[in-house]
Amino acid sequence: MMRYDECTPEEVIAKIADAEATLEALREELKRRGLCIEDGKPRLLDMWSLLAAMKEADDRRDATTLNALARSAVQGRDDKGHALLTQCAEDCTEDDREAIARALIEAGADVNKRDCSWNTALLIAVRRGKDAVTRALLECGADASMSADGGWTPVYLAAERGHETVLEALLHAGADANVTIESGETALYAAAAKGHESTARMLIDRGATVDLFSAAYLGRADDIRALLDDGADVNAVVSDYRHTALYCASDAGHEAAVRMLLEAGANVAEGSPLLAAVRNGHAGAARALVAAGADPNELDSFHWKGEGSMLYFAAMDGYDDVVAALIEGGANVDSVKEYSGWTALHVAAEEGRVGAARALLAAGADVNKVDQEDRTPLMIAAMHGQEAVARVLIEAGADVDAMAEKSEGYTALFFAAQTGSSATVDALLAAGADVDKGRMDGATPLMIAVNRNREAVVRALLEAGADVTVSDENGYTAMIVADELDRYEMADILRAAGAK
Repeated sequence: MMRYDECTPEEVIAKIADAEATLEALREELKRRGLCIEDGKPRLLDMWSLLAAMKEADDRRDATTLNALARSAVQGRDDKGHALLTQCAEDCTEDDREAIARALIEAGADVNKRDCSWNTALLIAVRRGKDAVTRALLECGADASMSADGGWTPVYLAAERGHETVLEALLHAGADANVTIESGETALYAAAAKGHESTARMLIDRGATVDLFSAAYLGRADDIRALLDDGADVNAVVSDYRHTALYCASDAGHEAAVRMLLEAGANVAEGSPLLAAVRNGHAGAARALVAAGADPNELDSFHWKGEGSMLYFAAMDGYDDVVAALIEGGANVDSVKEYSGWTALHVAAEEGRVGAARALLAAGADVNKVDQEDRTPLMIAAMHGQEAVARVLIEAGADVDAMAEKSEGYTALFFAAQTGSSATVDALLAAGADVDKGRMDGATPLMIAVNRNREAVVRALLEAGADVTVSDENGYTAMIVADELDRYEMADILRAAGAK
């Protein structure tokens, strides 16, 4: 054997390369057996390392290594087969690891075993929309009738999520299209409620029974009429939320179905169908419900932005036709939102909803109503740079010089200058806003515009005659603010206007 000290450098490099190649080959062989070397000793790979190794083998289309890894996972001292199978189904990537699932099952992993959350691999694959893994699991004996907590079956989950290729695989395998979960919802209802119309049609074509709730969600007037004629209870409820057929039709905006159910005696209060119509911008359904006696002043207690009137949220979302329908039905245009004190006009100002603002003002909304921080809708519009709404409010008589005493004395012009909305500043100045009216501490719109480096606003204020010599309670003028913040361009503009 040649000694390294007798080798040339080139020969040493070649021998090292050969040794590294041999070591790598040994590592790969150990990995195939589910082992790795740690501190010079072999140990079993952990689950994540095994899964990574199986994915690598799958990517290489190396069935020999993949099957060996699957056997080591299932048949080792610590059976990782089921955990790997569920993780394969759970994998959030776009990869559909059908080959891994088959290898694990063929190696002995229990295809119907539940995890600690009562889920099977099939339930997880269906929920994730893994169609190839779903087919593999079904072909390897997965039970399509096994449900998760709450009775959610694979068919229900596929329908509720609109996973049509997964649903087709389940139905082809003999799964029941008419399955009902514990809350009384069918798979058809779940698809219809989520707006998956093609999924709903697939279920109907495969034998799903059309119930009153599903018919209402889908707007199937003939089915609704037939079901009512057969004695269906028009006020029956479904789901843990106690939804009626009227709620379902209102939620989906099927005005004809809404009117049909109302004529059949549907209760306009049960389950808040008007709220469902308003949330989704369905003006026709909202009008029909209000005309039938639904309360247009009902509060939305479950909105993600907190409790408020339906008119408030319709204005926020810019559903002008719904705003009009609620006003026509007698909604209180000055209803105040809890905690903030905002009215529908405040939120219309924030969101720039010109149509909603006009409708509210035409119905008598108080243009100068203040919130809990003394801010008017005009101030809110100025704060958010909503120039178009600001002009509408000004035309309606908004006080352009009102001060929000609970908000340091801000005016609408001060808010607009701070935000940097030159268009809103122009609108306020054109309406006669006092260019020098400042906060309680004496700071003026010019000072805040300089502070925030709002050049266009500074020029507009100066052109409107802003006094460059005014100082706040700390003795700061606009020029001092510019100097302290190194706003050199601002300082030049102020000097040109006479500041020193």
